[in-house]
Amino acid sequence: MSTKHENSVALVGEITKDIFTKKGNTNGYDWNMASFSLLTEIPTNTRSIKTYHNVSSFGEVADKLKGIGKGATVKVIGSIGSYKDKDENWKQQIIASLIEVLSVPKDQSKLADLDEDIYIETNDEDSQLPF
Repeated sequence: MSTKHENSVALVGEITKDIFTKKGNTNGYDWNMASFSLLTEIPTNTRSIKTYHNVSSFGEVADKLKGIGKGATVKVIGSIGSYKDKDENWKQQIIASLIEVLSVPKDQSKLADLDEDIYIETNDEDSQLPF
């Protein structure tokens, strides 16, 4: 009997800082990324447990985040990835394959395209980070 392991996560939360974007080229491959911090909360009887998640997206998912920023509520579906930071410490992040914008502050409503989920189907080759 074989066991299948799945790496998937679904979160709904609030973007806590404006989205950081970056474009580059690695080994002739043009790439772009967007990253942000997502606050989720678990209510308990006495208080709310807050968790901050680092979320990154690439390609078309990153492109379509224009106009979305701090205060927006989003649903993120993706996988958990690990990387080493500049100090060689292991960090975890959510690699988003779907971002659904649920609400935005009034100042962002004209900039955001709320009619369409931001979803890109990935296969094993596409899901590799470009660096």
